[in-house]
Amino acid sequence: MGASVCVAVVLASSWAMAQAIPYMLTDWACGVIVWPGAVPSYAEHFTQRLTHAAEAAFGFWGYDIPTSVKGAYDEANAFQIHDPATDSVRTIPPLGWADRETLPVVVFAFGSVDAIRLAMGDTELYAAFWSPWPLDPGGSPEVKEWILAVGAGYRNMICTSSATDEVLIHEFAHWFTFQWCYSQGITAPQLPNYIVEGIAEVTCASAKDANSTVYDRLQAYSWAQNKCLTGSIQGVMKYPVGASIVGYLVDTLGTDDFLRTLREWSIRAWLMIDQYQAGWRESLGLPSNCPQEEVESTGV
Repeated sequence: MGASVCVAVVLASSWAMAQAIPYMLTDWACGVIVWPGAVPSYAEHFTQRLTHAAEAAFGFWGYDIPTSVKGAYDEANAFQIHDPATDSVRTIPPLGWADRETLPVVVFAFGSVDAIRLAMGDTELYAAFWSPWPLDPGGSPEVKEWILAVGAGYRNMICTSSATDEVLIHEFAHWFTFQWCYSQGITAPQLPNYIVEGIAEVTCASAKDANSTVYDRLQAYSWAQNKCLTGSIQGVMKYPVGASIVGYLVDTLGTDDFLRTLREWSIRAWLMIDQYQAGWRESLGLPSNCPQEEVESTGV
């Protein structure tokens, strides 16, 4: 069997699975939205919010959002998806950003958090999740196969259509981080998790209420009283601590110079910790040195 025939068979099988759960499609500035069930009456409003959130995430760092490539493009960077409205395959052109082509983003807009959890099987998931890598939903097998078939397993965002601006901007900040690192030849997954989440938290800070910002700072202060930075932070504390350290670095270095440190954070995080931890602790009103017991236990 020829290669082109094999591809056709695989695609046909995938599109058959894609039809296992009813859905409809609408376009958005950076790709396509998949609506499980029917397109809701508020689809246009949500689409506007989605685009504004992407613009806010990229704009915080001084960049425009990726835009659809006009004219000729590499078909490997396009995205094919079955459109139930026409019972045909649609090709979504790639996006252009930083003089490169990149894949469009497929947004699964579920009606509720419970519906997301049914799909993802993650009780900690709150309102949204973005991934540049093949998703591995842990929910019902039928929904898992459907997501993988429809979204092709990459550049997917799973969210509720009621997700707040803060949540949407946070997730699109992950997209920005990935795109910026990719454009610079940096391996984004090698960044410490608190730097990744800190970038997202700082990016969406303008959409947070003042009480949440104060609470996050208090959490970071409380954590740093007894701990010091290492290669990663387990659990939910990576969010407030990450927001605190990234916020300190952005205030100290500026956005452009902070982004330039990501290469070092990805390959020599311990050197960056040595360079910036004391100043960060002082910015919290704490002694510059780590707690001695923590230093002895972690070897920092």
